[in-house]
Amino acid sequence: MRACPPHLVALGGERDHAAAFALGLHALQLFPTLVMGGLFLLRFRRRQIAAAAHVAAHPSEVEEAALGRDHIPAEG
Repeated sequence: MRACPPHLVALGGERDHAAAFALGLHALQLFPTLVMGGLFLLRFRRRQIAAAAHVAAHPSEVEEAALGRDHIPAEG
């Protein structure tokens, strides 16, 4: 016995149609989540790459930030 939405069968629908409807409905619910997740992942990765490029281009800014703004470099 296959699993299918009992509500559609109870309303007079066929088992095969009810199962197809259930699969289609699940796909429609999952698709927007996957698309939005993919877009946000690309956005996040793009920001990570930009930050890494900035750190590589300006290592002194990173050192200053790590030491704190009030740090006075030793002379001599």
